[in-house]
Amino acid sequence: MSKVRSLVRSEPFLSLLLILLAAGAAYLLHLSQIGYTNDDWYLMYAAKTGGPDYFNSIFSFDRPLRALVLAPAYTLFGDAPLLYNLSALLLRLLSTLFLLWTLRMLWPRARIATFTMALLFLLYPGFLSQLNGIDYLPVMLSLAAATLSLALSTNAFLETRNPRRWLWMGLAILLGLLYVGLVEYLGALRSYSRGVHPVESVHF
Repeated sequence: MSKVRSLVRSEPFLSLLLILLAAGAAYLLHLSQIGYTNDDWYLMYAAKTGGPDYFNSIFSFDRPLRALVLAPAYTLFGDAPLLYNLSALLLRLLSTLFLLWTLRMLWPRARIATFTMALLFLLYPGFLSQLNGIDYLPVMLSLAAATLSLALSTNAFLETRNPRRWLWMGLAILLGLLYVGLVEYLGALRSYSRGVHPVESVHF
């Protein structure tokens, strides 16, 4: 019982609780009232008439990895926008926690500052299509992959044991390829051809 009390009173647990409460207050209160937005309409119509495999045709030209997200999502969620928006919010939360992990590895003593940065990342409207949960579900997955890639890269840099260091770095590279491919497939290829790092071509 004492271990549970110490865990509940610990700073990491309180930070997690505050992040969850902030996300709920910012995004959950009216989430059930949000329906289709912008390109959600044609995506849901296409899936309704052609089935989830139709996403392969839609995205085959420029961003084929998006079909690998939206086809399984449609199989699970159907045409219910609430489930997509909840999934997008969950990915946003994971992105925030991955960023907090990275910041805590870089500045372990700056608890308040790193928490504030993570909270601003969660709440600040830098990504205005958070509630466009169907079309931008792959983008939110990309954001989670990007922040986890940064966390694993930082962890690999701090790791002293070579086997684990290479493991974290390998996973970070794979996640880097995933997050670029989900949002800017052709842009990434063109950037490589011009000698530009793909991160410079990605816009969340």
